[in-house]
Amino acid sequence: MSIVPSKEQKLKVTAYTDVDRSKIAGSPIKVLMNPQSITTRHENKYAKYRGINSSKNSASYAYSLAEEMSFTLLLVNSNALDYGMSALTSSNKTVSEQLDEFMKACYQMNGEIHEPNFLKIEWGSVNFSCKLKTLDIKYTSFGKDGTPRRAELEVVFVEDLPKDKIAKLERKSSPDLTHVITVMEGDTLPLLTEKVYGVSDASLYIAVARVNQMNDFRNLKQGQRIFFPPLENK
Repeated sequence: MSIVPSKEQKLKVTAYTDVDRSKIAGSPIKVLMNPQSITTRHENKYAKYRGINSSKNSASYAYSLAEEMSFTLLLVNSNALDYGMSALTSSNKTVSEQLDEFMKACYQMNGEIHEPNFLKIEWGSVNFSCKLKTLDIKYTSFGKDGTPRRAELEVVFVEDLPKDKIAKLERKSSPDLTHVITVMEGDTLPLLTEKVYGVSDASLYIAVARVNQMNDFRNLKQGQRIFFPPLENK
């Protein structure tokens, strides 16, 4: 993802109750000061094969992990904002109120959908559909009564796209082509294998599990990406 920040536009995090990001859940979270930096992480996984009587491995591509984005948010009570950070909301809210707002929108389970909200981060050219992966909170200033007056939020968001959009981006539909699929809630390896290859065959998903070096293919993790080789190479 190329990031071109906007000098006028403020970074915004919007929560939704659906993966297509069409049903907004509450008011968007807007920062007062844009982040000085945003970090994106991209990682490929490779299956390591070693031939007989060989001391070297072949780094065969297996799958790509979902993209991640991280940055820092600053929560403050006063009007003083530190350069290079971003204030979560206006200063008429306490740090605790600001944190509650962020946690409700991004972290806590939404009772309507029985999982945390689907999120979208927007800033300049950034339009990142995601979910919150990790949140580290560091309180750095307190009032005389012990109430927090300042806190830094280190946040990491993981990419989250609808299945149809993933398929469109990857432009892959033939069983004779390589496929990389991101696991969604409710997915199983047999069902994904049947969807890719168009046939129900236990030997196929066992072969896919072997290619991806899966120790337990019965328990897929949401967000996991699985490599499906061409049918002729199964």
